[in-house]
Amino acid sequence: MMKKTYYHSLEIVYFTFAIFMLGQFLLFMIFMNFIIAVINESYNKINDKKTSYEFLQKTKMIYEKEAHFSQKDLLNDIYFP
Repeated sequence: MMKKTYYHSLEIVYFTFAIFMLGQFLLFMIFMNFIIAVINESYNKINDKKTSYEFLQKTKMIYEKEAHFSQKDLLNDIYFP
C-alpha cells in the first residue's frame, strides 16, 4: 500500500496556521473570562459576609474582655465610659 502525500501551497499553510492561532486566542480569552467571573463571584460572597464576620469578632473580643473583669471593674467609668 502506498503512502499518500499531500502538498499544499504556502498560502494555504499560512492561512491554516492563522486560523489555528485565532482559535487558540479566542479559547484563551473565553477561559480567562470564565476564570475571572468565578473569582469575582467568590469575592462577592466573602465581601457580603464581611460585616457580619466583623461584628462576630467584635462580640468575641468584648466577651473575652468582660470575662476577666470583676463586678467592680465593670462599673468603673475609666474602663467603660
